Order: sequence, then C-alpha cells, then structure tokens
Amino acid sequence: AIWRLEPIATLEGISPDDPYGVIRGIALHRDGRVVVTESNPRRVSLVNAQGRSVGMVGRIGSGPGEYREPYSSVWLADTLAIYDPGESRVLYLTQASTHLRTESTPRYTGPDIRFFPVSRTKAYLPMPDLEATRIGTVFVGFGGPGTRDTLSLPQQPQISAAVACRGKGSVRFFTAYQAPKSFAVPIRADGALAVGNTGQYQIAIQRRGALMATLTRKDFVPMPLTNATWRFANQEYQRHVDQFGAASCGKPPVKPAHVSPILATAVADNGDIWVTVRGKDEYAFNVFDSNGVLRGSLSVPRGVLAHVPIAVAGDRIAYATEDRDGVQSVHLARIVR
Repeated sequence: AIWRLEPIATLEGISPDDPYGVIRGIALHRDGRVVVTESNPRRVSLVNAQGRSVGMVGRIGSGPGEYREPYSSVWLADTLAIYDPGESRVLYLTQASTHLRTESTPRYTGPDIRFFPVSRTKAYLPMPDLEATRIGTVFVGFGGPGTRDTLSLPQQPQISAAVACRGKGSVRFFTAYQAPKSFAVPIRADGALAVGNTGQYQIAIQRRGALMATLTRKDFVPMPLTNATWRFANQEYQRHVDQFGAASCGKPPVKPAHVSPILATAVADNGDIWVTVRGKDEYAFNVFDSNGVLRGSLSVPRGVLAHVPIAVAGDRIAYATEDRDGVQSVHLARIVR
C-alpha cells in the first residue's frame, strides 16, 4: 500500500530568534508532543501537539532535572528519560518537566549512542563500555515491567576495500569504498533484534539468536563512503604512482557506483519497523509489522537527516531536515494510510 504524509507543522527553532543548532534526536509522545534534543547548543525543548514550541525541558547543570550533555531522549509512557553522559546518568521527568529521579550509568558517547524505543514504555540504550562488551555491544533496557534486561551483541564486522601500494618497504592502503556494514538493533520489548546489512536490502528478526522472519531481500550492492573520499584516495594513489612508479600499486581505487540501500531503521510505538531506504532517484520509507510483513511505503521528504532517527507514534511522525544553507528544522506530520 502507498501511504503519504499530511503536514501539521514545521519549526526552525524554539522561536524565530532562537533557531535550532545541531539536532541530535527527536522523541514523539502518542498525544503528539515532540521533544527535540540538540548537541549544539546543548539543550532539550518541547513542541506541543499543534506544532508550537513551548520552551525548554530542564537546563544545563548537575542538579535535579539538569544535564551537562543531553544526548538522547525517549518517552517511557508518560515519563521522559534523558541520557546525560556528561553526568553519567539518566534523568526521569514528568510530563510537566518535573524531576522524578536520576539513575547512574556508564559514560559513553558516539554517533550511535541513543535510546532505541521498542514499545510505548520501554527503550534500550547501547553501553559499549560495560565489562560484558568484551564480546561486543551491550544494550541495556530502560522502562517496562520487571527487572532490567540486557542484550549482548557480538562485534559487527566492517571490511574495507582498498588498494595496496608499496614503496621503500612500506605499504599504504587507499580506501575507495567500504564493504557493507552489518547491524543489529532492538525492535521489541521481548528482546527481539532487527539484524541486517546496509549493503543489501536484507533484514531478519532474531530473538536470542533464533531466526524468526526475513523481511525482504534485494541484490547486493557495495556501500561507498562518499565521492569525496574516493577523490582523496585517488589523489593519494596518483602521488604514490608518480613517486614510485605504476608497478608499485595495483589498480586505482574504484569510483563508487552505488549507494547503500538501508540508511536507518526506527520502531513505531505499535511495534512497526520503519526502514529508510535509498532508491535510484529518491529515499523511501518501507514499513513492516513485527513479523516482517510489509504494510506500506511512502516517499521520504527531501532533506531528511538520516542520522537523526524518525519518531512514529499513533498516526503521527516527527523528523528532522536540513536545507542547502545548513538550516535544520523539525517537522510534524500525520500518516495517511
């Protein structure tokens, strides 16, 4: 089925005089409220269900309801959780932004460190520096009933395709593109994982290592880094050939000809899996239920920031975009199925 988005509101900042800086994450409550987390400036703000900014959530500091480095936010039912590696803790706030409690956590930062919501009341946070990470990443569960659980994942292989050149006893590698990267992210409160590969459109649902369902498959394509990376590698290659001769190297770096089909994954509050894919001419969202059945597809709005996960709750979606001038915006829309 072909779905579409019906715009509700677009915001370029907390106010006309206070634009968004670098958006790091978006959290969407089922009632339509949106929480925007920024890394520069370091702050968390709230947008109401009508798409109007209503001010800040918390403030910079180390006291109750304060944060040093807001990294990721998520709604756990009606409680807002904010991960603050600057203070090595998670803050819990009420709907009215009143401080409830804090919980100590290890400090870890990086582009993939964020809450992975898997239901309306539960989310996982990767903690790669826990002792158990000798074997890989550990996802720690927050919210939900019962005791806290963890998911241990092995290190994901990452192989680079490169050209080796020899000169004066040294070997240099000029990477033209990167082989597809495998990934695994939590998608359900029962510990199920979406396991896939960015280089081929193939995702499987696994629970504790048992293969449950395959979502879809397409032909394998390589995942280039960027054309700029290729140009840099090619320039280095040419310099080396000019100095030591063509016989010292293999063939030059291959110019990227394809792009990664899978850009991002997100889980809606009803358990649907949203996969952002890149087609020949445009991006698209493919939506699967938790058993791997395709429910619908829709075009991705132009300028969507792939590194900022979309948020889906009920019939609403929130996402971030960046225009050619670097201006970042938050969009709230209704999903028409």
